Formats: sequence, C-alpha cells, structure tokens
Amino acid sequence: MFSVSKQHLQTALSILLSLVFAVGLWYVVTGSAQVEADVAVRVEYRGLSSGLLVEEGMINSVNVRLRGPAELLRSLHDRDLTYTVDLSEVRRGANVIPLEPGRLLEFKAYEVVSSRPNRLVLEVDALAEKIVPLEASVIPPGENSELRLANVLLEPSFVTVQGPEHIVRTLEKLDVNYDANREAESGPRSVNLAIVAPDLVEVTPPVTTLRYTLTAKTELLDLERLVQLDGGSMSEYTVTPPRVKLRVDVPEARMHDSSYLASIRVLARVPELARGAGARVSVLVMLPPGAHLVDVENLDVQLTRKSVPDEDRPLE
Repeated sequence: MFSVSKQHLQTALSILLSLVFAVGLWYVVTGSAQVEADVAVRVEYRGLSSGLLVEEGMINSVNVRLRGPAELLRSLHDRDLTYTVDLSEVRRGANVIPLEPGRLLEFKAYEVVSSRPNRLVLEVDALAEKIVPLEASVIPPGENSELRLANVLLEPSFVTVQGPEHIVRTLEKLDVNYDANREAESGPRSVNLAIVAPDLVEVTPPVTTLRYTLTAKTELLDLERLVQLDGGSMSEYTVTPPRVKLRVDVPEARMHDSSYLASIRVLARVPELARGAGARVSVLVMLPPGAHLVDVENLDVQLTRKSVPDEDRPLE
C-alpha cells in the first residue's frame, strides 16, 4: 500500500515539474519573440524666437512603429514619451523640419520601422501688434416692437491685437455682435461680450461691456398751445404772444391720444405787478410721462397787468 502511494506521488511531482517547465519555456519564447507595435510620442516645441509665430503645421504627437521583444514593447505603452522639436533655427515662411523620434533613449533597444509623420512643414510669420477700435453691431427690436435702440456704447471701445503680421496689418476694426431683439422691456442694459478675432490673433482685453438703452418708439409733433397763467386770471392780464409753438417727442403709441396730448401745457408764473405794469416772464412747459421737449419757439412772453379787469369794463 505504501509503495503504491509513493509511486503516485512521484508521478504527480513529475507532471508538476513538466508544467512549470512548459510555462517558463512559453514565457521565454513569447517574451523574446520579435513583434511590431505602434507607440504614440508626445511632441513638444522649444526655442522659438519671441518675434515669430507658427501659424500652421504643428502637431501634438507622432506615431512610431517599433520592432522588438513583445514584453519590452508592452512596457512602453505605460510611459509618457516626449519628443522635443527645436525651433531656434526657423525663419519667416515655410520651414521643413525632419522628425527623428527613433533617437530617443527609450528606443535604443528597439528597431524603428517607421514614424508618421516623418517631417514637419511649419508656416512661420512675424509677430505684430496694434490697437484697433471696436464697433458695436446690435440687432434692434423688430418693426412691430414698441421699443427702439438708443445710446449704444462699448467699454472699452479700443483693444490691442497681437498675431501674424499679415493678418494684423489688415485689421481696421473688430465687430462686437449682439441681438437686442430678445428684450421685451424698456430701460438701460449692460452685458459683457467676448471679442471675436481671426484665428491666431490674441485680443487684450478679451471682453468688452456693451451698454445700451431700450426706449419707447417716438414721433416728433409740432403743437401750438395757449399760454396759461399760474397765479393770476386771464381777465386781469394780457399775454404777448398769447400762444407758443412747441416741438415735442411723444411715444408713438400715444400720438393720437387726445387726452394725452391735451396734458401738454404752457404756463407763465404771474409776478407781483401794479395795474398797467408789465414784465417778461419765462414759460414753463408741462409734459406727460414719456414726452420730451425738443424745441420751443418762445422761451418767455410779455405779461402786462390790465389797468381795468375785463369784468369791470363798462359795456359799450
């Protein structure tokens, strides 16, 4: 019984050793097998002159195809590989720069099969700067709205632009666009807006404040009003001229409202006067809400106190 068990044990050990040997052999064979794999290498740039700007052609990474032991290649995928491009020799115009990521120390143990791309074509221009004005382009409320756009202002109204010389020299202004048609109520408005510039052009400051006012649409009316007295009776005084012409800006919606227009009045405040005496007095124009005085023909009138009030004059 004991001899049978010992034989079984020796058999099991032999099987186990064979398995370990097979696994080790597989690891050695596969680990040393020559395979190909693609590795992404991040591209960095240095050495560009402060007076130059790269307009196009720069890339973020280059793809390198390597041949080598499979196990070693697998370890490269976990590493942050960087290839640095020296721009100290570039000049204005087109510059061709070969890419040789195979020279990286990390790739010394491998055969570099290919790299894509294998060169850069960089378009370089001089860096220019100037100050340009901003121009507000605001879409006003629609024709059917009772509101109109007024007092449009940008703060700041000038900015500094910096970028490729051939672009910057053509810039005469920068447009700032906004749609005020979305507003439904009158009053002042203020909104911060990003300044949009051509590609590769940097704007300082990058934001401007648009200020504007939405007011009721108005119409100009030419009116004539009888001068009324404040502090005296018309039977006691003579006013010259008795009527004053006005130009008034009124809301478009009220221009045919008779009661609204009737509230536009001209007053003259009566001073202390002896009978038969007169004086020049300033007129006061009374306006309802929403109306604005544009012009008045006479700023003052001649006020004369009658020697005998009209009610005391004898009937002829």
